[in-house]
Amino acid sequence: MRIAVTSQNFKTITGHAGKSRRFLVYEVDAQGTAHEIERMDLPKELSLHEYHQDDHPLFTRNITHLVTQGAGKGFIDRLAQQGIEVYVTSEGDPKVVVHKIIAGQTLAPGLPHEHHHDHEDHEDEETKLEDETPAHKGIVLTEAAANRVRNYLAKRGKGIGVRLGVRTSGCSGLSYLLEFVDQPRESDLSFEDRGIRVFIDPKSIIYLDGTELDYVREGLSEGFKFHNPNVRHSCGCGESFAV
Repeated sequence: MRIAVTSQNFKTITGHAGKSRRFLVYEVDAQGTAHEIERMDLPKELSLHEYHQDDHPLFTRNITHLVTQGAGKGFIDRLAQQGIEVYVTSEGDPKVVVHKIIAGQTLAPGLPHEHHHDHEDHEDEETKLEDETPAHKGIVLTEAAANRVRNYLAKRGKGIGVRLGVRTSGCSGLSYLLEFVDQPRESDLSFEDRGIRVFIDPKSIIYLDGTELDYVREGLSEGFKFHNPNVRHSCGCGESFAV
């Protein structure tokens, strides 16, 4: 069982499921214990209100249930076609609700869903929530980088994506980390580009947000290259940077 929760602030259950772009994802193990495995932070164009294809990230992660404080019939029917059962509840604590679902307990009923052609109320709420947790630009990959990650994961025979991060090192203060991921961490932020999942710990996102990951060949050397808009200066060796 894998449960997604709409949460624009990554703290509480929020509504307007069709326009939600942030989801907490929990996986239930064989003992019936739920573990937070991912925090999805999608760009606006990947809200279900905007995106109408069947390869939406929610549909490719084996989600079985979705919890929200507000969803219309069209949204519920669309997710049912993907095998996802939607729970609409007025409750606000994601962990409590997930445990209730596992235990087969009844959730508090949701509030009536109102669809406004004038979305002013929704926009005010969304803006307030996003002020609490600023939206991230995310990470993008060039086609060369995506192909390299895809090929390496195929050779390994396992793995779900790549993790990027930073560490204190070098003459300018920070250096990059890149590793392949078999299991996400509970606190990871998750992005997706060109079919590749990218995981970043929350402490590193402020240094990497908006970065383009490339894979280049220069003479006899080849490797991943970070095009990071947050860098103020880097050292001559090219191994470290400062923001």
